[in-house]
Amino acid sequence: MPMPNRDAIDFVLLDLDWTLLDLHFDDYFWREHVPRRYSEKNGIPLDQARQQLFGRYRAIRGTLQWYCVGYWSRELDLDIAVLKEEVEYLIAVHPHVPEFLDRIRQHGKKRSW
Repeated sequence: MPMPNRDAIDFVLLDLDWTLLDLHFDDYFWREHVPRRYSEKNGIPLDQARQQLFGRYRAIRGTLQWYCVGYWSRELDLDIAVLKEEVEYLIAVHPHVPEFLDRIRQHGKKRSW
């Protein structure tokens, strides 16, 4: 596949997950951290919490609600934003992302994520 003409590109739109950020944070957050906090809040075993949550996740995967912090906060009666802050230390960028973003800026390209 030929390389695109950089001069013809005005705007670069990037997806944070998988593109810029390592997915370890999301995987851990939704598979471990949320179930643990849900278990604690509802006084149920962790395995039961996972079973309930994973079914709910599957039910709306692929919809806009899947990505909505407010939706999950309401549905689970948990402050998802606060829970994310509890494990934000796990957020990591892929190697070379800072250099890539610097190059986009140096070439005067607009960018968004």
